[in-house]
This record gives sequence, structure tokens and C-alpha cells, in this order.
Amino acid sequence: QLSQYGAQAALAAGAALVAFGTKAVKVFQDTALAAGEFSDRTGTSVEDASQWLAVADDFGIAGSAVQNAFQRMNLAIEGNKFEKYGLDVQRAADGSIDANATFLQTATEIGKIPDITERARAAQDVFGRSWGDISRLMQMDAKDLSAALEGVSDAQVIDEAEEAKAKRLQAAMDNLGDAFLDLQLAAGEELSEEIANLSEALESFRDIAELIPDIELPG
Repeated sequence: QLSQYGAQAALAAGAALVAFGTKAVKVFQDTALAAGEFSDRTGTSVEDASQWLAVADDFGIAGSAVQNAFQRMNLAIEGNKFEKYGLDVQRAADGSIDANATFLQTATEIGKIPDITERARAAQDVFGRSWGDISRLMQMDAKDLSAALEGVSDAQVIDEAEEAKAKRLQAAMDNLGDAFLDLQLAAGEELSEEIANLSEALESFRDIAELIPDIELPG
């Protein structure tokens, strides 16, 4: 009996490990793909994108809100709205816009504007309607926000190789799903004829049974 319980416990532990592994793969895939999308839409690196998403999650901010704020900021730069509020665009060594550094600097600088109305106007102009969602980040100074980003654990920082791995996994799962669907359709096509024949046979049997008169058994 003890060996039976041991086998059951082993099976339960194995099932738990499989469930954990499946969930872990899903979490990795979703995190890496989200960082990749954030990077593509904002002009940040995948690593920086994953850090922003992690920090946003720590503060209960939706990752999409930070992403939208980045996108609106990039539009504000194109629209020359930074000069209006005395904000500086941060640039990389090659002269290109450093979206990551610019966002960090801009969010904290706007957050320091003393007049509430002016601060809200600047935030709206630069970050759009998402500014209210990221206001917690704007309340921090640049040093603290930088520390929060740098404090993201290595496990949560996604690089380009990991993003590529997640994309391959997504493609593989899509292909597996398509193959399974093809199998279901093929099996369904084969079984449909058999089920139809069986249904017709049962219908015929019922019709025959209705033609048979009731027979009185001798009492």
C-alpha cells in the first residue's frame, strides 16, 4: 500500500512539474514578445523595453500605457513640442535620438514643474492621455527612476537572442496548432460519413420496429 501511495505521489509531482514547465514557457514567451513589441514601437532596445515593462509592473502600471507614452513622446519630438517647455532631447553618440534616456529625463523633468496646471499641460502635450497612467513615474527623480530600471533582475531583462527564441517558439506552436487542426478536420471528414451511415441505420431500424405489431405474451 505504501508503494501505491509512493507511485501516486510521484505521478502527482510529475504532473505538477509539467504544469509548472508549461506555465514557465508561456510566461517567458509572453514577456519576450511584449518586450520586442515595445522595442519596435518605441525605438528603444529590447533590453531597455523589458526593463520599462518590469518597472511598470512593479508600480502597477500597464505596460501598454508606458509604451503609448513613449510613442506620443516621439511624436512630440517630431512636432517640436519639447522647446515649448524647455525640454532636451537626449541623443546617442551617433546623433540619433536616444528614446530611452529622453523618456527618463523628460518624465522626471515634467514631474518637477511646480504649477499643477502647467505640469498637466506639458504632460498632456508630450505624453498624451497616457500621462495620467505614468504619473507615478513622473513623481520620481531621474536618479531614483534610473535605479529602479537598473534594479530589474537579470531574469526579467530580455535580450535580442531571447526575443528571437520566443518568436521561434511562437511559430512552432502555431505550426503545431495548424497540424492538430488539420488532423481534426481529416478525422472529422472520415468519421462524418460513418456517423451519417449509423444514423440512417438507426432510423431504418426504428421504422421497422414501428411496423411490427404488438405481441401479447401468454399469461
